[in-house]
Amino acid sequence: MWFLLTQHFGLRGCQEHHDMYVEDFAFRKPPKTRQGGLRKKRRRCPVKLFKTFLERRPEEMRNSGPFYLALNERPKTQVWYKRQRMGVNSINSFMKNMASQADIQGKKLTNYSARKT
Repeated sequence: MWFLLTQHFGLRGCQEHHDMYVEDFAFRKPPKTRQGGLRKKRRRCPVKLFKTFLERRPEEMRNSGPFYLALNERPKTQVWYKRQRMGVNSINSFMKNMASQADIQGKKLTNYSARKT
C-alpha cells in the first residue's frame, strides 16, 4: 500500500504517510467514460488491494483509525496488524527494506525514489 500511495498520490515523506487515517479515503463509482478499456488488459486493481488491506486490520479499525498499523509478526488469524499505530521510523525504512529484499544493488533507493518514478 505504501508504494501505491506514494506513486499515485505523490506523498512526500514518511510524515505524510504517518498522518494518514482510513477516514481520508472514500469509495466512489467511476464515471462510465471508458468503453471496455479495463477489460482488454489484465491489471491489478488498486481498489481491490486496498480492500484486502482493510480486511487484514482488526475488526474495530477497518473503517477508522490510523492508516498504518504495527505489524503482527506471526499472525494466527487473518488479522495481520496490531491495534497500534506504526512508527515514523518504520514507515521511513520501507523502501530500504524493499530494496534489500529484492537484492537491488548499485543504486541507492530512498523513499523519494518511489515518488520520482
